Order: sequence, then C-alpha cells, then structure tokens
Amino acid sequence: MRPRPDLAEVNGLYKHPLNLCVFCMRVEDTATRTVRIVYIDLVDGEGIASAGGLAAADVYFKRSYREEFIQSRMLFPKFRRKIYPFGLFFPVISAHQHSELRRAVVAEVASGVPFRNPAESLWRIRQRIKGVLESRRHRNSEDDWSRNNKRDFEAAVEVPDKRQILFLTRTFDPEAKWNSDNREYVIALNEQRAKIIRSIRKYFGTRFVGSLISDAYAKANYPDCVATVSTVRADYLQPLRESRVAISTTGLMDSIPAKLAEYIAAARCVLSDPLRFELPFDIAHLHNALFFNSTDECIESSERLLSDDGLATHMRHENERLYRTHIEPSAAIWNCIQIAFAHAEAP
Repeated sequence: MRPRPDLAEVNGLYKHPLNLCVFCMRVEDTATRTVRIVYIDLVDGEGIASAGGLAAADVYFKRSYREEFIQSRMLFPKFRRKIYPFGLFFPVISAHQHSELRRAVVAEVASGVPFRNPAESLWRIRQRIKGVLESRRHRNSEDDWSRNNKRDFEAAVEVPDKRQILFLTRTFDPEAKWNSDNREYVIALNEQRAKIIRSIRKYFGTRFVGSLISDAYAKANYPDCVATVSTVRADYLQPLRESRVAISTTGLMDSIPAKLAEYIAAARCVLSDPLRFELPFDIAHLHNALFFNSTDECIESSERLLSDDGLATHMRHENERLYRTHIEPSAAIWNCIQIAFAHAEAP
C-alpha cells in the first residue's frame, strides 16, 4: 500500500527519509476477517517520519510522542486521532532467527523473482549473502547494536547484584551533517555525559563501570573519559546484568534512549534524566527510577541505591513487572494490536 497523501495536511515531517525507523504491520483478526494497518515510528524526535504511513495507517505509534506537538502541528483531526505513544524500545533480533543465509534464500524464492528473471535473482541472492557476511563481520563490535536476543539482556531479580554503577555511553559529533541544525544542543549533551562520568568515577572509584565508547570525536575532545576496556556488545551485557545501578541520560532530539529499556529488561535500578516524551505507561519515581536534575543529585541517588537494599530490591521487582507488561517485545506489539482494534471500533 503506497498512498500519495496530501502533504499540505501533514505538518511536522522530517526533511530526510527515515524509512529504516518506520515499520508497518498488517494485522488480521482471523475470527472477523477485520484488517488493521499499524505503523510504528521509532525516530528520535517528535516529527512524523512517514507522511505516507500516517495517511495509510489505521493507527500510527510514535516512540517520541508529545501530545502538545501532535495537537499543534497536525492540521486535521483525522491524523491526530491516529497517533498514539509507542513506549520504550531496544533493538533485538527474534529468538527464532537462526540461519540468516537460509532465510535470505527463502525470502528471495518467496519473492517470485527467480522464476521471472533468474539472472537478477542470482545477483540479489549474492547481495543478500554479502549483507549477511558484512553483518557477521561487525558482530561483537561497537557497531553491533542489534544482534542480540532479548534474553541476552534479561536478568532474574533473584540473582544477587553487584554494588556498582554502570554508565557506558557515547558522544556525537556536532559538526556531522545530521547534527548541524542542533550544534549547541549536541555539544551540551556531550558535556553532560562527560561531566557525569568524571564525577561518578571520582566519587565512587572502582564501583563505577563505564565511560565513553572510543571513537575519533570522543578521543579528540574527551580523552580522559574514553573507555580503556572493551566496549563491544558482548562485553557490555555482563556488567549490564550484574550492576545494581544504571544511569540513563537524554538522547538526541530529547529522545528517551534505548538503554533505558535495556536497563528495565535487566531489572536494574535506574537513574535517569527527567523524561521529555510521553509514554503509555508510568515510570514512577522511587518505583521504577530515581530522576535527577544535576550531577550532584545523580551522585546522591547512586549512593542511596547502593546502600538501601530494600529500595533496590523493590525497584528491581517493579522494573521486572514493567518489562513483562509493556516493554518485552511481544508484549509491546500485542499492546499496539489491541489499541489498533479498539481505536477502529470507537465511535
């Protein structure tokens, strides 16, 4: 389905295509044969990433949802009524995704191209195999941000934690093309992250695990904050599942970072900046997280969680429940499907 929407009716669009951040589902109720078209927009900012998706969808879920923006920028109620908050996400692969090469060949055969144009199909299969091999080359590297199963993040509450604080993060180059319109914002974001790392490391010493992922910009501008240990994905997962406290800060365009969902999946005690987008569920202070507005508050809350076993245990149990109900991938998608059918049935 590729409709041509009236773009004059849709404000707040991004200037560049962001198709990799927008997903579509066609969902059918097998009992009634009712079909719903569901779009999920995972871009960082509040803008609508897909005008065509918004026009085609029965419901359109946004990761970075702000009610004020939706009401002020969507000119027509028919668009406003479609948009719902998605919630938190973290990139994982399916537990059923086994042989990537086999899946690539099966997908190509299912497309029907081999029967219409064998030569083109052979080229396409080679490209698919090349992509799979390139993906494997990046596995267990800093670039490997979506090769893990959700179970790699999950940790049982009953398993004792370590009294340590995790904050492994990155910086962004403010001169990069996609950051050029928000240069001062990006610089401030980098400075905040570096300040937290320096302060937490100085106060807690060896009880702090983390730093900045090493890249050219971080090494040139924050050499004292750059990691001296491995930051590949496989090595990050172990301290994630073990550390009692994990710190989350606001991302680009005020986004809620994926790491917040990772922390909740691992049933960690969360320290977080105040959230700047709205969620379809509550992340409650003292239950799911402690929110901080300064580095001093971050240090105080870290100390509190490290010393207060009762509060830490309570928060871990609360986050495990939150994850199973709203953030675990199948639960998140099921919630979207339920809303899609309820929305369409509403008068």
